[in-house]
Amino acid sequence: MREEVFVGLGSNLGKAQENVALAAEAVADLPGCESLRLSSFYETAPQDYPDQPWFINAVLMLSVEDSEPPVFLARLLELEQRLGRVREGVPRFGPRRIDLDLLLFGNRVLTTPFCTLPHPRMLKRAFVLCPLAEIAPEYLILGKTAAEYLAQLTWHREGLRIFQP
Repeated sequence: MREEVFVGLGSNLGKAQENVALAAEAVADLPGCESLRLSSFYETAPQDYPDQPWFINAVLMLSVEDSEPPVFLARLLELEQRLGRVREGVPRFGPRRIDLDLLLFGNRVLTTPFCTLPHPRMLKRAFVLCPLAEIAPEYLILGKTAAEYLAQLTWHREGLRIFQP
């Protein structure tokens, strides 16, 4: 069985745009994955830890065959590490070479210590919802579209730059 899966990609260290592009290709190359759509690359203000460079963020839509969310998330975390993600000694929302977040796995709702779906912070993040609305405007997340969640946030966009206090 195939399911639509959405992965958030972000980087603000090194060549951030290249990092995100490379990560999108690497995720699409995971076993059982087929890339369906990749959003534009958005330049976004950092959240929760403001003293750092702006991020490049995007959302990748995939078709994934015969995988369970925790297994797929584990593959994403392994891929992050191979692409240079360092977690130890770095603030939780601090700078990173690459960040891969499992946002949605079909319409599954899941809460475990390792995997929560939908991603627990995605509905409050314009840098996730804006690219998601671009590539899947009709997709429902807990009964609402990304645009409907965006309408509830304080944010604005200038071209491909997203600002959110």
